Amino acid sequence: ELEACVKEQGAVQVGDVVVTSAGGLHATFCVHAVGPTWHGGNQNEEQQLYDTVYKCLCKAHELQVPSIALPVLPGGAPGFPEQLSADTF
Repeated sequence: ELEACVKEQGAVQVGDVVVTSAGGLHATFCVHAVGPTWHGGNQNEEQQLYDTVYKCLCKAHELQVPSIALPVLPGGAPGFPEQLSADTF
């Protein structure tokens, strides 16, 4: 479903959120988000992460969902310091 969304709307950029069904998850929606890649803190990465989380929360509010689960974005995978990521939340 996300793949079809990307084909239709184009690549999802840093800070963007896209909503799909939750598939087999015990949820109604899945909000997909793209967090920033760490570049040593010199490219506004912390603010980009904050903005991404904020957009996820805004989308959840718009969808009127009673709760939301957020993994630690970007979870260390793109080199973002995990503690800074956790603190940003």
